[in-house]
Parts: sequence; structure tokens; C-alpha cells
Amino acid sequence: MKKNDRKPTLPEFHSNSLPSFHPNFKAELKIFMKGAPLGESSSYRSSDSRSEPPNDFVQVPYLLKESVRTQIHAKLSPSAVTTLRKLTFTHAASSLITLLICPQFGANPFHAGDQWISFFMQFGDWACGIACGSLYLGATALLSLLTTSPEERRVCLGKGFWIYPALSAVSIGLLMLLGKIDSIRSSHVHLSLTFVSSWWVAAVLAAILISWMGNFVRASHSLRRRHSSVS
Repeated sequence: MKKNDRKPTLPEFHSNSLPSFHPNFKAELKIFMKGAPLGESSSYRSSDSRSEPPNDFVQVPYLLKESVRTQIHAKLSPSAVTTLRKLTFTHAASSLITLLICPQFGANPFHAGDQWISFFMQFGDWACGIACGSLYLGATALLSLLTTSPEERRVCLGKGFWIYPALSAVSIGLLMLLGKIDSIRSSHVHLSLTFVSSWWVAAVLAAILISWMGNFVRASHSLRRRHSSVS
């Protein structure tokens, strides 16, 4: 074959032939070809600028990124089931506290006095139901300000809007079973539709209101602290 008949070929690319735009340009280029962005290789270089990055350089940051992303998503967007599980333990603790003060549906395991029932019953079943319901589930929402995060409380006010109504309904059933409402002879407790419905509505509204106010106060405090730090 004659010399002029040779097929033209592309010039071979060698990093050594590149001009030195910057002292570490060759090392940056090698790491960039491995998959790392330019300018981020300094933390992976050794003292020798010609050293190659480790074989698992690409995989480790990816796995770390996925792990961090999963943790952040779980914290900022908790599921309704996880929130309900945590709130159930809080509700159990607050229930014991409220039963020390006021019996609920005849359930009086700590032999609390009936003076509160007698006071509100003089205004009617609806007044007693509102007072007892708001105290019972409102105490749960108040205690949850210490045991749950603002994101979890936002779940109760958003996609988990059913959590407080469900807790209220289950509580009515358990308290009726505990107090044996069907055979109670106390003159202070009257199982009527007015009492039960007012108890349920007041409990749900009190819990929602307290949760909303807790998040509002926390957001206002954070915003005020951010403004003071900037100024």
C-alpha cells in the first residue's frame, strides 16, 4: 500500500497532550472521565495528582445519597400509619391522666369525684359531653406537642385527617366497655345520643385546634428567630 493510500484516522487523544490550564487539570480530567463532576475531586485525590480514584468511587456516593434521601423523606413526610402508632401511645398515657380528674362514660378506675359531672350536667347532656370530650382528646393533642414532630401533626391535619375521629370513636367504645354503660346505675351519667355525639364532636375539634395552634406557635417562633438572626 502506498503511503498516500492510507485511510485518514482521527488523532489519538492523550491527556498528557493537553495544555495545563490549571495545576490539577489532568487529575480533574481523569476523575471526571470516571464519573465525578469537575471541581469535586479534591476530596478524593491523594497527595499524588496522578493517583486514580478507588474502584467504588461512583457507587458509594450514590448509596449514601439514596439513604439520606430516604431518611429525609420519612422525616418530612411521615406516613399516617406511623403517626397513628405514635399517637396511640400518647393517647394511652393522656387517658390515664384525664381519668384521674374526670370519669368518662362511667369509667372511673381511679375513683375520681363526680363533682365535674354534676356541675356540667345541670346545663344538659350536650354541655357534659362537650366538656368531657374536649378534655379527654384535647389532653392527647396537648401531650402530642411534646411527643410528635410538627410534620406528624401536619399529617393529622392533612392526609391523616381521619386519625383524631378514629381515636375518638375507638375511645368511646372502649370507655363504654370499661364503664359497663349498659348496666350503670349512676344518676350522673346518661347515655343519650346528644351526649355521645357532642362528646365525639368536641373531642375531635379540640384535638384539631390544639394541634393547629401548636404548629402555628412553633412556625411563628421559628420565623421570628430567623428574622432576628438575619438582622
